[in-house]
Amino acid sequence: MRTILFVAIAAGALSSTACGPKNRNRKPPNDNMWNAPPGGGGGSSAPGGKFTLLTTSAASGLQRLTFDLIDEERPALSPDGSMLLVGLRMYDKAAGFQRFPGIIAIDPNGAPGRTFMTQQGVESDRAAWTPDGSTFLYATNAPGSWTLVRANSRAPMSGYQVVLPASVAPLADFPSVAPDGLVAFTMDVNKISMIATARMDGSGMQMIQQGTHATFSPDGKWIAFTRDVSGSLQLFLSDRSGGSVRQLTFGKANNLWPAWSPDGRFLAFTSNKGTEYMAKNAQHSHIWAISAMGGPQTQLTSGTADCGYPNWGVDGNVYFNSDQAQGNYDIWRMRVHVEGMGKSI
Repeated sequence: MRTILFVAIAAGALSSTACGPKNRNRKPPNDNMWNAPPGGGGGSSAPGGKFTLLTTSAASGLQRLTFDLIDEERPALSPDGSMLLVGLRMYDKAAGFQRFPGIIAIDPNGAPGRTFMTQQGVESDRAAWTPDGSTFLYATNAPGSWTLVRANSRAPMSGYQVVLPASVAPLADFPSVAPDGLVAFTMDVNKISMIATARMDGSGMQMIQQGTHATFSPDGKWIAFTRDVSGSLQLFLSDRSGGSVRQLTFGKANNLWPAWSPDGRFLAFTSNKGTEYMAKNAQHSHIWAISAMGGPQTQLTSGTADCGYPNWGVDGNVYFNSDQAQGNYDIWRMRVHVEGMGKSI
């Protein structure tokens, strides 16, 4: 049996480039938002919902993990593979912007149960595990302004410690932690998104380059990130100091939210490639993969649903969110077949 108390959250919003719901004027989530069927889905396609979602020949084992009537996004599998953190998002029609009610934990295999990991009544989002899996970093407005914090433990609502106050790192967001504890994150500098690094205690902060969605490679030597190029978002790779910058994707399509494979050989990401020249309401975002060396891109999902925020887990599955079923976003996973896709850096 699962029980979650949903509490109204304070005003305020975090700037986000998340895939939005297909119908933002839908009724807000109600008391039945947590009444999900037990277990997960299965198979390589899911045509029975509002939109179609399929895997290409490069992936299989498509499984729906959540069924709740609220947007569930940004999955993050723990280093031991036992816990999946998920961010919640809802659109406040009256206020006219998005709200982020908190971060929950679910079973990565789709078993019933939801646990709130962050304080209710405030907004929290963008969870990123520490390498040892003992805790996680996230962004929250609990201190008053959006701030990068670290949970005291992986226990539910364990409280937090401020990593970087908003006065030092305005709108700090999208944290990623290297094996040695160095944190990469995005912050606002005169309305420009910049990538910076700092130690876990907030010391030694350094601005390294313009961009967003920075994520450390498993060995901590490389940072994959997103940057605007002539109006389109593209994937880049640099060393951890911001040097040796290499562009990985090109063209008009938007390519964003890179996620490393556990062995550091590949990046999963979200792209509207193939629909980028269509009208906006006809475009679709799907999960793709590319070698960390660059080169050809491999499409992993297809269909009329939108997908986003991939997370390549230690169990070999890519976790992501999709609006296939009800028009709001649920968490899904699939197995990726990487044979022949590229070489390591």
